[in-house]
Amino acid sequence: MYEKELFIGRKLVGVRSRHPSYEKVRGVIVNETMKTVIVDMDGREILLPKAGNSFGMDFDGKTIWIEGRRILYRPEDRIKKVK
Repeated sequence: MYEKELFIGRKLVGVRSRHPSYEKVRGVIVNETMKTVIVDMDGREILLPKAGNSFGMDFDGKTIWIEGRRILYRPEDRIKKVK
């Protein structure tokens, strides 16, 4: 359900990953590609791969966790294809 939402402009509140440095990333999602999410963290743009990570995003004050493998689409296609 939330996988169909637009992510650009949403607050990223956490990342679950096997890569320890990704788990420290917090900020606003500024762009998304088919395989990555780009987050503005204190003025720096951080590139996070979707595959292998889960993302905690703020939806109306509620944190929703989304698995990256479920959103491996271009943003414009993801809205149509995710079941």
